[in-house]
Amino acid sequence: MIENKNVLWITTRNPNSYILRKIADRGVRVLNPIKKKSFFQKIIRKFSYSVSLLSKFWYLDEICDQKSFDLIFVEYSLVLFGCVPLLRMQNPQAKIVIWNENPIKGKFFGSRLRSYQVLFSSFDKRDCLKYQMFYNNDFLFSDMKLSASKEKTIDFLFVGQDKGRKKEINKLTHDLQNWGFSVYLKIPRKKKDYIKYEDYLELITKSRVLIDITQKGQYGLSLRPLEALYAQTKLLTNNCAIQQMDYYNDANVFVLHKCSLKKDEITAFVKSPYQKQSESVMLLHDFSSWIKKYL
Repeated sequence: MIENKNVLWITTRNPNSYILRKIADRGVRVLNPIKKKSFFQKIIRKFSYSVSLLSKFWYLDEICDQKSFDLIFVEYSLVLFGCVPLLRMQNPQAKIVIWNENPIKGKFFGSRLRSYQVLFSSFDKRDCLKYQMFYNNDFLFSDMKLSASKEKTIDFLFVGQDKGRKKEINKLTHDLQNWGFSVYLKIPRKKKDYIKYEDYLELITKSRVLIDITQKGQYGLSLRPLEALYAQTKLLTNNCAIQQMDYYNDANVFVLHKCSLKKDEITAFVKSPYQKQSESVMLLHDFSSWIKKYL
């Protein structure tokens, strides 16, 4: 319970994953309602979403037992859109928020849900303007205890999916390595190649600079700037939107522009001391501060 409010979070992810466990620790009920289906059933399910044939058949019976909530978050996913009518029926007074932490590509499928009095919300200001969504920055947790490691064994770190940016990341990595910097680069191709989020956070604390390269069409800030902030690690990013954030400090953040990266500039950036941010700034980006914008 948060500020005497019963809160529910609907997800397609494993509720035992790091971020969702932290959300649950704050008193939020976390539920993945998706039934396991065969490959053929998944194809039918995907088709049913595209033509608005939404049915509780695709969800666990538990979804119909979610009652008496004041605030409900549903992650932006076609797979979850069918939950919304069921949740609205069981929680007529609740505020239902469709939260999106990825840029919208292609068609916006949310319009069909507006009749259920939902609030669409996104981390991306451009998407918010385009699709009439409520803007909110992403969040992390002030109790993550990501103390910076005294021994920095990695100069630059990037762990993430391809998302059309692999070529740019590989070129950046090539330049950095040619200049004598060590780079830990991991772009997983298969599920078995992924590393646990906890292990990834540990790598950040051992790194001097975290690399943040946005995917095409993305304007909003990913979690990486916050991960760097909480771990007291520097950030190298091509997202100029970070210059508008309250935690932006050019001593800690190197913004890549279209012009080529220069060895002397990046060397000076890496060698300069990190300027620690205040506790109050970090608290502004904590989950508790984030969720208050919907209460």
